[in-house]
Amino acid sequence: MAWENESNGESGRGVIGSPDDFEVNWTWERDERSGYIFCSYCGNTHFDEDAYAKLWPLEVGKEVSFWRNRSGNKWKDRIEVVGTDTFELERGEVDVYVVRWTSKAYSHSWQGETVTLYSPEIGWSVRFEHEDNKGESWAWRAVSFSE
Repeated sequence: MAWENESNGESGRGVIGSPDDFEVNWTWERDERSGYIFCSYCGNTHFDEDAYAKLWPLEVGKEVSFWRNRSGNKWKDRIEVVGTDTFELERGEVDVYVVRWTSKAYSHSWQGETVTLYSPEIGWSVRFEHEDNKGESWAWRAVSFSE
């Protein structure tokens, strides 16, 4: 996969692994990572995977909430499917679900929101936009996917 940072034009490349019960392993610029579709910070934390799994199959209006914790830090997460759309890649247009993930820490003051465009055809998200109350914001869009 090839990606572009929409704010500064920076680019990056990665490889997506096959999901294992919604957990996905991938590499980003040769750095190995793991997380969950729509909840990238859920990797390496304890959370209610059964609640998370109820999001599937994706349907507009479906939402799930769950607590997540690691090393004494606790977050309340909410993931909701807010709509559908299309997204343009080099190879053409793909249908996507628009998914909003909000997270609020209860052991400190962090809270943030990520909106993801997820393509069932590709099995991965094609755009991520994030903003939090600590001033971090970014938006990455997929340019191309190859097998």
